[in-house]
Amino acid sequence: MADQKGSEIAFERMKYSNFASEQLLTIMKKKIFSLMLGVVLAAPSFASQIADPAIPIPIIRTKPSSEGTHRTPEVIPIVCLVDADGLNVSVSFLSGMGDVDIILENQFTGEYSLSSVDSSLGGAVIPFSGTSGNWIITFSFHSGVEYEGEFEI
Repeated sequence: MADQKGSEIAFERMKYSNFASEQLLTIMKKKIFSLMLGVVLAAPSFASQIADPAIPIPIIRTKPSSEGTHRTPEVIPIVCLVDADGLNVSVSFLSGMGDVDIILENQFTGEYSLSSVDSSLGGAVIPFSGTSGNWIITFSFHSGVEYEGEFEI
């Protein structure tokens, strides 16, 4: 009789133990599902941040200086990026060359933006409309040297 009572108690404990395990498993499944759902919903916003970095604008020299030609390749002293949203151009000057006039011009609409910057400050952020089209950015230094770049929005 004692063996039968002991086995009934063991059976009841196992039944409650299985019930608790099932409850725990259900709770864990819900938490994992919630976590996965959060990751799936958040992924597009992270992907758009990664996929839309600032776009570099290649810069070339259009008007030479009075120094003449050199055998070594010229280092362009300007790094230029257009923001992914197309509303700002970030300019970094690698060396101070004095005051510079910066013209942003949309070749399709004729719209333009003019800024004057002291290159010795190291850089500037130039806001513009971001209207779609082919844009040209021109850097005119007071020394007569000019640089130019093109980008499209």
